[in-house]
Amino acid sequence: MAALIRLAPIAAMVLVGSIARAESPAPATLDRAHAEVLPFAYALMQEGDDYRAIGELKRFSFMAPPSEERFSALLAIGRAYELGGKGEDAARWLLRLEPLAITPQRAATLAVEQGYAHLLSGDTGAAIASLDLVLHDPALGSALTRPQTARARYLLAWSYLFHGQSAEAARAFARVDLPESKDLAAAARHYQHLPTKSPALAGALSAVVPGLGHLYLGMPGIALAAFAWNALFGVATYDAFHHRLFGVGAVLAGLELLWYGGSVFGAVSGAEKYNRDAQLNDLDALKKRYDVAPVSWPPELPR
Repeated sequence: MAALIRLAPIAAMVLVGSIARAESPAPATLDRAHAEVLPFAYALMQEGDDYRAIGELKRFSFMAPPSEERFSALLAIGRAYELGGKGEDAARWLLRLEPLAITPQRAATLAVEQGYAHLLSGDTGAAIASLDLVLHDPALGSALTRPQTARARYLLAWSYLFHGQSAEAARAFARVDLPESKDLAAAARHYQHLPTKSPALAGALSAVVPGLGHLYLGMPGIALAAFAWNALFGVATYDAFHHRLFGVGAVLAGLELLWYGGSVFGAVSGAEKYNRDAQLNDLDALKKRYDVAPVSWPPELPR
């Protein structure tokens, strides 16, 4: 037993050494990872083969020890998801990298990429949170390069606009170092003042005269149909009660209430749809003119 106790420290040292050797890749493996795997992964990304690139980047990160190059490869996996149109997958992957963002440079770069992923996925609230943090936090903001700062401001402006905060978007566009910044700021202010229809007014008009709300919305055909059907059921209901056909009159009155309520509800929902379509059409026009989510800086015009 005493001999076993004396041998225990030696066995522990041997075990630790074997684990360390197992965790440390052989020099030949590292050379192959840097010479073959990583260049091949980036070449696949350039060719648009994003999903194969993800596999190669994961292989490199498994073969390489913790380093700046390994962090860049892990970050590139998120970018590959983004380029493949998988914004939500990219956001989930980038979230896993936060424990590795141990320097201000890594944290700032990761925050910008997370904002980009959230914008692609349509989660504009999360995009605003990430981009606003990196731009206004002194430690993170100072760690960004000038192109990174410009891209973050540009992405933040679009996030504000897609989130419906046009005034904030206009101010953010004005701070972007880009020839088109004035035009974009003006477009954001125009978005705030798009012509709209009042749902309350449309409903009130239809409540007074069925169909009048749809006429206010510029839908004369629907307005005429709503007025005609309500008038028809109204006259029929009056005629039934006038001739003491109370059962028929009650049925017709119920149907008339349905038509009347439907015309009021239709006018309200029609006004809301009018406003929503005006906003979407304006944003679609901007998307055709500008690169709303550039991969790098400066942005390119959509192809």
